[in-house]
Amino acid sequence: MSSSAIFHEHLEALAGIREWWVFPHQHAFWSQVQRQVWLREDDYTDDLFMKRYRMPQPVFQILLQAIVPFLSSTDRDNFVCPPIDPEQALSFTFLRLAHNDSTTHISDTFGVGGESIVRKYCNIVVEILATRLRPQYVVVPFGERLDHIIADFLAITMLPNVCGAIDGTHIRLARRPRWHNTQAQYWCRHHFHSILLQVVCDARKKLWDVRVSVPGGTNDAAH
Repeated sequence: MSSSAIFHEHLEALAGIREWWVFPHQHAFWSQVQRQVWLREDDYTDDLFMKRYRMPQPVFQILLQAIVPFLSSTDRDNFVCPPIDPEQALSFTFLRLAHNDSTTHISDTFGVGGESIVRKYCNIVVEILATRLRPQYVVVPFGERLDHIIADFLAITMLPNVCGAIDGTHIRLARRPRWHNTQAQYWCRHHFHSILLQVVCDARKKLWDVRVSVPGGTNDAAH
């Protein structure tokens, strides 16, 4: 059977569903991830998972369980196309964040609808992480926890009353800012457009503050 015939047969089987949401894709990658990671059929090393998603698999699973209730309600309220599995949405969102993959590449790789669907899900997942989960995990220390952090730093550095290590880095923008009168503000000393990321961590390298709020051309102290 020709590829054209297979395609039309596929569309007939999905009669009543808009074709640009179910256009057939080669999604062997996602099937492989399901077999190797979630179904545990093959030897999928932690190093490879870390390289792909920049986090260990147990952390991914924790975030997945936490995000499912919010993502499920979002599916019901905001989409008229068939919903995407939460683990798949989280997977391609982290892949996009880690490697800046294009929505076209993700759509083809995971076999999920069109670029607009990928972009919509990525935005929703990031919003859930930032507004729902961040306050649970990234918290300014106080009380007993603050005392423990100060004690940890004292043991490492012999400096009293230290509660955090602060640093920043530049996040390269995929495209230059659209507002011409502000482009210079985003041009950093490394000669590319960026925004500034500032983090504070405790002595065990656990973040307790994250800020991404100023253009890359601004001094680090602006946070």
